Amino acid sequence: METAIKLEHVSKNFGKRRVVDDLCLETHTGEVFGFLGPNGAGKTTTIKMLVGLIDFDEGEISVCGADVRRDFEKAMANVGGIVENPEMYRYMTGLQNLRQYARMRKGVTEERIREVVELVGLTNRIHEKVSKYSLGMRQRLGVAQSLLHHPKVLILDEPTNGLDPAGIRELRDILRNLAHRENVCVMVSSHLMSEMQLMCDRVGIIVKGKLLQVTSVEELINQTKGTAGRYHYAVDSAERAAEVFRQAGQESLLVDERHLEITLSGECMEETLLKLNRMLFEAGVGVCTVSPVETQRLEDAFIELTKGETQIA
Repeated sequence: METAIKLEHVSKNFGKRRVVDDLCLETHTGEVFGFLGPNGAGKTTTIKMLVGLIDFDEGEISVCGADVRRDFEKAMANVGGIVENPEMYRYMTGLQNLRQYARMRKGVTEERIREVVELVGLTNRIHEKVSKYSLGMRQRLGVAQSLLHHPKVLILDEPTNGLDPAGIRELRDILRNLAHRENVCVMVSSHLMSEMQLMCDRVGIIVKGKLLQVTSVEELINQTKGTAGRYHYAVDSAERAAEVFRQAGQESLLVDERHLEITLSGECMEETLLKLNRMLFEAGVGVCTVSPVETQRLEDAFIELTKGETQIA
């Protein structure tokens, strides 16, 4: 596989604080690369440097062989991306937004616009104004926009934000197809470990600005023993249960309308389970069963490897 993104000894300071510290990283065409780390680890800063939104203080960055500093236009011609939430003209339709963006890129045809609209599943809503779009629909439109010019590198920061479980699954399939069938390098930063496990070929973990490890998902899971416990809930309403968990500061993964999973860590997991179950009862959520999930997951490996530095993001 060819090198898509290459960072050599890259560092970035904000004042006296070093946010990215001597980062060396290489990604390849044809792979989905997951960029993982706790809050404040330097993920979004690294992504912003890659797409030219901020400069770096030391080192070199190249995209498809083009140096970001010396040949910026050539490097960025190979890149599509979303950093944080995509910004759109809300008074325009989705199609008008794509046409507006297409004017800034050479060779984007109406046929290509139709292709990406169909690819992200917006065909039935593309003529509506963006002001009527949900956050998930705006995320889809942002992905469509980033794909218009056939980029060789697609960089996405939290692309599943606002998507329901079906939308997350569809986007996962889109990104894997782009990588494996069209030989695009897809670099994804996300806090949804379960999705990263299903989506990514390799992952890189960054903590306090330093790259801790780059490995395949399978190797990472096999080399660590999870200290976290994962529990599967069968309830009468998974969405209402997820809302109760959110109020308790606990993230959950919706499986379907009546099932969801949570991951707990620390020495007081039983006490936390009792508290959550009590909150579900008080909220009127019917609980059928609660059962531990024994399978080792990427999230378990991540928690052990980073030693609970802070929240996943």
